[in-house]
Amino acid sequence: MSASEPPRDGQRLVRPPLDREIDRELAFHIEMRARELAAYGKSADEAERVAAAELGDLAAVADECRTINRRRERQMNRVHALSELIHGARFALRLLRRHPGFTALAAITIALGIGAATSIFSVVDGVLLRPLPFANPDRLVAVWIAQPSLAKDPVIERLAERTVLGAEELAALRDRTTAYSGYGYWIQSGSMLTTNGSAEPVTTVSASASLLDVLGEHTVLGRGLRLEENVLDGPHVALVGWETWTSRFAGDSGIIGRRVDLDETPYTIVGVLPRGLRLDRATPPAAFWTPVMQSKYEQPQYHNRSYHVVARLRAGITPAAAELQTARAFRAADGDTTLSARVLDWQYDQTHEARGPLYLLLGASALLLLIGCVNVAMLLLGESASREREVAARIALGASRGRIVRQLLVESTTIALLGATLGAVLAWTLTRTLTSLASTRIAGIESLGVDVRALGFAILCATVAGVLFGLTPALTLTRASEGALMRVGVGHSARHGRRLQRWLVATEVALSFALLVGGVLFARSLDKLTAVDPGFRPQHVVAIKMVAPHSFYRDDPRMLAFYEEGVRRLSALAGVNGAAAGQNPPFGGGWSSSPVTVEGRTYEHGGPSTDQHSVLPGYFSVLGVPIREGRAFDATDATGSELVAIVSDAAARRDFPNESAVGRRVFWQGQYRRVVGVVGDVRAAKLTRTTGPAIYVPMRQYVSGPTTFIVRSSLDLAALTPALRSTLDGIDPAVSVSSIEPMPALISRSYSDERYRTIIVGAFALFAAMLASVGLYGVTLRAATRRTREIGIRVALGATPGRATQLVMSDTLRGVAAGLVGGLAVSLVGARALEAYLYGVAPTDPLTFGAVLALLATVAIIASGIPARRASRANPALVLKGD
Repeated sequence: MSASEPPRDGQRLVRPPLDREIDRELAFHIEMRARELAAYGKSADEAERVAAAELGDLAAVADECRTINRRRERQMNRVHALSELIHGARFALRLLRRHPGFTALAAITIALGIGAATSIFSVVDGVLLRPLPFANPDRLVAVWIAQPSLAKDPVIERLAERTVLGAEELAALRDRTTAYSGYGYWIQSGSMLTTNGSAEPVTTVSASASLLDVLGEHTVLGRGLRLEENVLDGPHVALVGWETWTSRFAGDSGIIGRRVDLDETPYTIVGVLPRGLRLDRATPPAAFWTPVMQSKYEQPQYHNRSYHVVARLRAGITPAAAELQTARAFRAADGDTTLSARVLDWQYDQTHEARGPLYLLLGASALLLLIGCVNVAMLLLGESASREREVAARIALGASRGRIVRQLLVESTTIALLGATLGAVLAWTLTRTLTSLASTRIAGIESLGVDVRALGFAILCATVAGVLFGLTPALTLTRASEGALMRVGVGHSARHGRRLQRWLVATEVALSFALLVGGVLFARSLDKLTAVDPGFRPQHVVAIKMVAPHSFYRDDPRMLAFYEEGVRRLSALAGVNGAAAGQNPPFGGGWSSSPVTVEGRTYEHGGPSTDQHSVLPGYFSVLGVPIREGRAFDATDATGSELVAIVSDAAARRDFPNESAVGRRVFWQGQYRRVVGVVGDVRAAKLTRTTGPAIYVPMRQYVSGPTTFIVRSSLDLAALTPALRSTLDGIDPAVSVSSIEPMPALISRSYSDERYRTIIVGAFALFAAMLASVGLYGVTLRAATRRTREIGIRVALGATPGRATQLVMSDTLRGVAAGLVGGLAVSLVGARALEAYLYGVAPTDPLTFGAVLALLATVAIIASGIPARRASRANPALVLKGD
């Protein structure tokens, strides 16, 4: 047989006995030379040793011949294996073309599993696994302050593990640590870019001169920032982002030295940043970088903690070792023994919140793929009953069982590869859908796609899947024997196949049960979440955010005049039922807090933290926040009048548990204020987060930071938006509208992660239910076809159609019953892993388990009952006509 000739059943590639011939020839020459030496008086041992030494070159040639021979044998074996594989694939394709319905069903089934798994893998790979695009990214770490004492404070518990650094901590990194080869720090904010008399918002980063070096990056044009520029009132220079350079400045190479106005301050462009450079993968690249430390508010005497820090570890230093050293440095610098530090891999730091949910989705997709494999295995097992005679005949003609198993696995892998081809197309569509539905807070989600790594994952899944669902029927078929061929057409293989089918049915039902439980739990949790009362009436409320230069927010009279005039004009618009303005409105993304103490009481640590809001009159009525006690703010609460405040229910319960808060005085921001009212608690950030204590003060008495307009109107937003923009744009030319969004949309965005998980796991659960129903239908249909003659005889002997139906369904339903029991047990244990992602629903919720149990039982009865009922109605005369 030539190397290119396809192998036949039972044939093996014979290894040429060249090694033995070489050994015999070498031994012959050594023996002849030893005899010659012995004739001259040498002893036998000495003669043989001398002969072997004299013929060393011949031995070396013999070793080389052996090496060449083994290489040739390996090449011949590879050619033989490839030839066998090609021959098997051709045979498999011919066989699959004869059964187009079966082939299409199996390929589509496995395509669903591979497509889902590949799309989720694309997301996991892009977000969690693919290294950051920097030099030696494994050495980059994020550095945070940890304050464990804050974990018990509901207002600032988010700062317990991750607090940004201040000037004192930066100095401690520089002077008291040796774990880092360098560190950089920055503040990300927004600025107003003024060009040709018009201003628009852009993202800016105030960065240290060392930041680019720490990242291992260099400017594309010009230079980076310099140390002497990171000082108070230092030179106003800027680096322009590559994306801004190419889009706004058309990639002009003469941009170095050009002036731009940021926040009404001229900056000179000295460099262009690398393409795609982002400090936070959840946000687009910044338009400009400017030097940090140039503002008086960033100076050490203000004790502000504002800086995000990334550092590069020295060789041999682990994050854990750096964390211990950094914690000691922070405690020494601040004199606070409760301080600690968190030093985390930078990629992990940016994706830690998404890791658990994404791996959960990957596990759900793996379950779906496994269900698809089991489904196809059942289909192949059903088909194998009709091939028992074929396999028995091939064994009788000399084919080895290994050869037949390999051929059958080639057939199953061919199906899997067909499914993988369809799955790759499906994965491309699903990945785009997953990207569009995902929360923008997931770092790197917007740039994902099906790439070479994802396609490689799909091929790997197809290969593994082909072996998984092809192994069972392959081993079952090879149990066929020559005796089975001679005795009857269906023998031991069919009986063994029926038992295996029951186990496969049980496995598929159990896996589907687990996936359905997860989907229903997430759906019920989302339903509970959307029913949470946010503490106000969001319907028909619109939030209008403004953007302005930093100088605007430092000019209190100008800022107050703008918002009062804006409220007056908005209230006068037709269709507007009310307008107000407030700092950090619900679900607006802002957050601010300060300590509040009650007059006459002493506190150990300066008083408990309280959410703070500066608002204009009408704020509570426009939002629909109920007044529990006292009054709301009015026009008399202004500069020169008594300083007043309104507290939330939670603050009143905390600070005045056994008395009325109205009339009492509290100390806040260095001044005493009299409480004039108590309002209901408002969930400000997430519906899942317990409302913390809050204090509200009149904006006319305290102006602070960016403020949002709140408008209540029954008009359609699309019709109202142009009027809102035109009304506000004419008040102050330096201030413009940033966004206009309905409050229900802001609330919906707050649980986008929960909705994302629910949609994906729910879709996978539905696919699993569909696959289970198709699999059960196919198994019962095959059983009915295989037992047609038996059923005909039973009906002819008087069996009722119901009894015949029950007989056909019995095997399938026994497997279903075992699967339901197993799935119930597995789900009760596995559902506890979902507890962290559920709201208002227990992981062992009996209603969920009961609903899934009822659903799968109903699907099983319907899917297996239809073919069984059809078989029981067959005409016995026609069935037995051949006999």
